[in-house]
Order: sequence, then C-alpha cells, then structure tokens
Amino acid sequence: MKIKNFNEMNAYLTRPDTKTPAQNAAIEARQKAEDTKRIASKRKEYGLPGMTTKDVVDILNKYEDTPDIILEEPTKKVEKETQYPTQASPSQVARLAYNYEKNRQMTGSDGRYDKAIIKKKKPAPVTSYPKINFAIENYEAFVPVKRTPLQIQQEQNFKKILQEHDTEKTKQKYAGIAGLLGEIV
Repeated sequence: MKIKNFNEMNAYLTRPDTKTPAQNAAIEARQKAEDTKRIASKRKEYGLPGMTTKDVVDILNKYEDTPDIILEEPTKKVEKETQYPTQASPSQVARLAYNYEKNRQMTGSDGRYDKAIIKKKKPAPVTSYPKINFAIENYEAFVPVKRTPLQIQQEQNFKKILQEHDTEKTKQKYAGIAGLLGEIV
C-alpha cells in the first residue's frame, strides 16, 4: 500500500480494528501459550524446573527480608460499571488547589487571591572566620630574585630591538610626499 500524504497515513494507522472480540481473544490466548512454551523451553535448556507465579512468590517470601508478598486472586472486570472515587484525599485536594493557584498566576487572571505567593528565603547562618596570626616573628621580607648577567644582556637587546622598530615606524610615517606636505598617515 502506497501512502501519498500524512492524512492517508494517519487514517491508515488509526483505522478501526476489524477483528471480532472472539478473534482477538484467540490471538491473545495463542500469544500467551507461545510465551509459556518459550519460557518452559528456556527453563528446560538451563535445567530448571517449571515455575508458576505462586512458586516465585513463595520463594521470595521465604528468602527475602522484605514484607511478605500477598498474591491476589484475579478478579473479573466490570466493563459497564465504572468505579470512580466519591471522595478525594486531603493531598489530592491540596494538589488541586496548588494547580489552580499556579494556573491563576501564570495566566494573570482575576482569582480569589490578590497577591502572589512569595516565599521568603531564610538567611544563611553567620559563620565565623578563622583567626590568622599576624605575628612579626613569622614575617619574611620579600627578596627580589637576582638576575644573571646573561638575563641583563638579553633585556638590553630586547629594548634595543623595540627602539629600532619604533624609529623605523616613525621614519616611514614621515617619509615621502606625505611627510613633505605635513600629512600624517
């Protein structure tokens, strides 16, 4: 099937299921049987006995330090009757109030409250600074590093090169016709 555009693709992906409930139940039963067979073959391959959910829960309850796991019997689902709670817990009511207030503040709408909730920051506790001993006994005067004659000669050579560079620049700046006319380039 070639799909030409997004709408066709969306329609194809969201098409209604054409199988009957009996066909869907048969497919689910076949998949469950295949999974059970696959697990059993793997357990047999590793030399392990077949285990059910009840066996796993019994072993966990026996050897784990956690509270015992209670295996609940599967109950039938009531499709027509939906079971909604008739009351809300205090935490649910608090969360609802928080969401309403947050929405009111974000949209800037007129609400029940006139002021925004501003939480004040607690000041950090004052810490004492460590004491520093400024005793004269420990004072050592700064002693400049003595330069060697080679370092002095290198410094003089560097200054000489800089001076020659500056003189060359000045000479080029005032040379030629521009220098004669008094124009500085």
